[in-house]
Amino acid sequence: LYHSGGRLRIDNCAFLTNTLPKSSWSTYSRGGGIAVVNADTQIRNTLFRECHVYARHYDTFGGALYVLGGSGRVEACVFTNNSAQVEDNGSGWGGAVHVSGSMFLVSNSFFAANFVSGAVASRRGAAIYMNGGSLWRSILDGNGNAANAFGVVCAAGSAGVSNCLVVRSVAESGVATVSGSPRIENCTLADLAGWGITNSAGATPTIRNCIAWGNGMGGIGVNGTVTYSCFQGALGGE
Repeated sequence: LYHSGGRLRIDNCAFLTNTLPKSSWSTYSRGGGIAVVNADTQIRNTLFRECHVYARHYDTFGGALYVLGGSGRVEACVFTNNSAQVEDNGSGWGGAVHVSGSMFLVSNSFFAANFVSGAVASRRGAAIYMNGGSLWRSILDGNGNAANAFGVVCAAGSAGVSNCLVVRSVAESGVATVSGSPRIENCTLADLAGWGITNSAGATPTIRNCIAWGNGMGGIGVNGTVTYSCFQGALGGE
């Protein structure tokens, strides 16, 4: 489903085994289940399972859902076994969801067994990639694959991640901040293969009231501000 402008309302639906393949060497692939651009969007109580985007060479975005601009929310949805895959030198961004826009909220949702593939340097977000917007009160369990998407959640710009449980990744860290000053608050990040929270050079996250424990590489490995948090390893903060 592709939708541009106006309003989009989806309730109590299922998007199953949808694939958007782009075999050309010069074509991006966005939104295996839904792609929505500059719209007022509400998606509720909907299942996305085994939706995929695929490209031979260029990048792929949002195996199940791609959102660019506009405003709205995704609420009480389930995302399982979705992927953003690239055969050659491109990169996958958001195995289940890719959001680019500051006025979008993903809440009360569940993510499992989602992943991305592509060039090592820029695979991002096994479950979700957010450039702006917010992820709130959601569970992310068992996402990723051996290719390693850097983070189960990748946050950029002004993105916010709050009141979430991120656990049991295959190879990834829990939340990876890749640019800007994302906010991570009231989250638990545990039993992950990488860090609980990490960042790329240039990202300066704010972390507050988080627990990061029992992770393969450590609790919090960032250049940012950390307050009122519990994590394995030593880090300056309150």
